[in-house]
Amino acid sequence: MPNKVEELKQQKDGLDVLADIMRAAEVGFEKMDREFIDLFKWYGLYQQRPKDGYFMMRIKIPNGDLLANQIRAVGEIANEFARGLVDITTRQNYQLHWVRIEDVPEIFRRLHRVGLLTVGACGDVTRNVVGCPVAGIDASEYCDASPLVKKVSTYLTGNRDFSNLPRKFKISISGCRLRCAQPDINDIGVYGMTITDVRGFGRQQGHTEKYRGSTYTLNLLPKIKIEVVVPDERAEEVVSAIIEAAQTGEIGDGKIFIADVTDAVRIRTGERGEAAL
Repeated sequence: MPNKVEELKQQKDGLDVLADIMRAAEVGFEKMDREFIDLFKWYGLYQQRPKDGYFMMRIKIPNGDLLANQIRAVGEIANEFARGLVDITTRQNYQLHWVRIEDVPEIFRRLHRVGLLTVGACGDVTRNVVGCPVAGIDASEYCDASPLVKKVSTYLTGNRDFSNLPRKFKISISGCRLRCAQPDINDIGVYGMTITDVRGFGRQQGHTEKYRGSTYTLNLLPKIKIEVVVPDERAEEVVSAIIEAAQTGEIGDGKIFIADVTDAVRIRTGERGEAAL
């Protein structure tokens, strides 16, 4: 059966809870309506354990790029509303703890004033788009991908086409030679390549190169893994489509494996078997 958050998502888009947040701030934590409190995450707000009236607020920073006035603003907010503490996350966000719901509107105003947002920092949405922290500075990078990070982030932020996903969706984009933004463990990982890489369909395994004075070993470029659940009668059609798209005649063509699926369940509706596909 659907969990509580999935049921709430069917009743209200997470982007529509801003009015609920503002009403909660007006009446205070003790009197606030908690019906949609789990959707406050869409605006970067989690209840802080042990859920005694404080919140964690996450601030999105695409590519981790900040201006001096933005850093100053976050520092001032932390000193005034978050006991002087700021976390820096692995996805290039800022996090504030000990935030009172009553202070959220003022914090939002100060963040917006310097061009910072919390919308989409949490929840079942496309999360902060990360990139190489030295993009545009590293002389050895394939390309400076930070403008693309910001373009994609702007497109996704507040976009209702992607505001009710099954779970959080993570994206990294970088032109870093070492792929430091970890494209392999993101839902979408975009990374730079050279013309040689593209023409060669991968790089020679075991080949070494120098980077910043150190020798490192190259591995083959990662391939795309596609997992699809389909009814038996469509399996041949799907396999044929994948083969047609992937068969290039070059080294590195994909392999196709077919396995039985005991049961399929659509989480939101409870449908099972072929009805869930």
